[in-house]
Amino acid sequence: MRHSLLRTIFASALLAAPLATSAGVSLSPIMDLWSRDKREIAAMLGGRRPYDEALMRQDLQRYITSASAVARDRRGGSAEARAFAARFDAFAADGRAALDVAGQPSAVPAKFDRMLADCRGCHAIFNN
Repeated sequence: MRHSLLRTIFASALLAAPLATSAGVSLSPIMDLWSRDKREIAAMLGGRRPYDEALMRQDLQRYITSASAVARDRRGGSAEARAFAARFDAFAADGRAALDVAGQPSAVPAKFDRMLADCRGCHAIFNN
């Protein structure tokens, strides 16, 4: 519990600083957090760690919040900027769908797989 709380505080600090300075949301810290959350969620869904609904909700909410922040930050006039923002909007929507079923452990894997497909699709298109 303490580890999760500290990680949440750290994540909030990383996300709040770029937003507060209007310098834009940096993707690197977000991707690092998402990678850790992905491993944590995968461990719960794969039975390597007990399913913890509160932790699942916390991790999914972090995905949603940061994806929404990136989408807001990256909107622009170009078609590529709009497409990039739309990818993060879709990711946030899929995160909300997963969050909606977080209380049903058997329903989460399909929703989480959809989120991972969003990741792969974005990385494939934007080559990062």
